[in-house]
Amino acid sequence: MRLKQRPDASPMADTFDTPDEIRLDAPRAVFSAGACVRRQGGEIGLFRSVVRLCLALILLLGWAVPAFAAVEIAFYSRELGGNNFPHAFVSLTGTVDATGERVDTSYGFTAKSVTPAILLGSVAGEIIVEGPQQIARSDRQFTLALTDAQYRAVMAVVEEWRNRPQPSYNLNRRNCVHFVAELARTVGLRVENAERLMKRPRSFLQHVRSLNRNLLLGPRLARP
Repeated sequence: MRLKQRPDASPMADTFDTPDEIRLDAPRAVFSAGACVRRQGGEIGLFRSVVRLCLALILLLGWAVPAFAAVEIAFYSRELGGNNFPHAFVSLTGTVDATGERVDTSYGFTAKSVTPAILLGSVAGEIIVEGPQQIARSDRQFTLALTDAQYRAVMAVVEEWRNRPQPSYNLNRRNCVHFVAELARTVGLRVENAERLMKRPRSFLQHVRSLNRNLLLGPRLARP
C-alpha cells in the first residue's frame, strides 16, 4: 500500500489508501499474479515437452541401434588331481556381431589316450570340447573380448590343430599349453614360450596375464 497525504491535513499527517483505492489496485495485482502463473506454466510446459522429446529419442535409438555384443575368449587351467591330467583350454561365449550367431563352446588339445606312451614321443592328438563340469573344476585365468575377425582367426587355429597329421600330440612340442599359446598369440596377446612353463598350464597362463595386464579381463584385473 501507498502512504497518502489528505488535502485537509497538515503536511505531516499521513495515512493509508482508502478501500476504494485498494480495490482499484487489486486488478493490477491480480493481473501481475496471473501473468506470473502463466509464465511459470509456460516454462513447465516447455520443460515437459523437452522431456517427452528426450524420451522419444531414447526409445528411437534403443530400437535403431543394436546393443553391443561380442564373443569373449576365456583361458582356463586345470591342475593335476584325481583323474585329471594337467590341462589348459579356452571357452568361447557371446554373440558374433555381424551375424548375431550365438557362441557357447570350448576347445582344448590333448592326447587321445593319456598313457605312458606320451613320455616316449608323439601320439595321436585331438581337439576336445570341455563340458560344464570340467569347466567348473578349472580355473579361469583371464578373458578377452574378441572382434569378429579375431573370432574367425581363433576358429581357423582350432581347425588347423584338429586336422594336423597324426600323431599330432607331443608332450614337449605340441601339448595343450602350446595350443592355448597359439590362440593367445592369434588374438594379439604377447606370449613367451618359456620352456620351463610349457608343461605347467596355470603358471604359463598367469605369465601371459602378467605380460598383458592392460588388455585383459581376469580375476585380478577387471572382473572376477
